[in-house]
Amino acid sequence: MKPKLKPSGTGRLKLNCDNLLSTTAFEFNLRRYDEVAATRDTLVSKYETEASAAKASREKREKELSGKVSVLEQSEGGLMGKKVELEAQAGWS
Repeated sequence: MKPKLKPSGTGRLKLNCDNLLSTTAFEFNLRRYDEVAATRDTLVSKYETEASAAKASREKREKELSGKVSVLEQSEGGLMGKKVELEAQAGWS
C-alpha cells in the first residue's frame, strides 16, 4: 500500500507578518483601551448633561415651591390675625 499524502519535507514556512508578537499584542490592547476610553468619555458627557439638566429642574422647582410657601405663610398670618379678632369680639380670650 502506497501512502497517498506526501510529507511536506523540510521546507520552511513563509512569514505572513514580520512584527513581533509582543508589538502586535500591545497594539491590540491599546486599540481596545482606546475603544473603552471613547465609550467612557461618551458616558461621562451624557451623565454630566443629564446631571446639569436635573440640577436646573431642581432649582426651578425649589424656586416655585419657595414662592408658594411664602404665599401660604402670608395667608396663614392673615388668618391668624382674623382668628384673634374674632376671638376678641366673641370674648373668648
